[in-house]
Amino acid sequence: MVPGKAHCRIGGFTMVEVVIVVLIVGVLAALAIPVSTGILTRMKVSSAADQIVTALQLARSRAMSDQSQRCGVYFNFTSRAYSIFFDTSPKNGDYDAGDPLFRPAESLPAGVEFYEPASTPITPHSVVYRGDGVSNRGGRIGVRKTGAATGKEIKVNTSTGTVQYVAP
Repeated sequence: MVPGKAHCRIGGFTMVEVVIVVLIVGVLAALAIPVSTGILTRMKVSSAADQIVTALQLARSRAMSDQSQRCGVYFNFTSRAYSIFFDTSPKNGDYDAGDPLFRPAESLPAGVEFYEPASTPITPHSVVYRGDGVSNRGGRIGVRKTGAATGKEIKVNTSTGTVQYVAP
């Protein structure tokens, strides 16, 4: 210190201040990670449900555009994938090994699975549309976080072939 001059502090942080800030940031991060993980999972489930609705609508549209073709969507619960196919061999309203694919199989995102809703599940796991847009079977198909009790459910109306979300 220079005699006759007032002591002035040079800017900076003390070690205690730095430690407190690091602790606060750590606590906030610990709280945010589980919340963001849950949001990410819900987004994956919603995205998968949107893709299934789109696949069903595309199959219906394709069948209506060429009334000589029947087009459907097959849900493979084991491989967690779905395919849009032409129902040709035989035209029985189900997916068979000889049926050609309109679109290759699409897999569900990691951590997402199909499930059979308690109320009117689609069984067997396919829906086929005729040229007038009517489906061979109606019911519900669900997607959820792997192992969860419920998720998002999609309903196919048999008499009209339309597709909509329903509350589980």
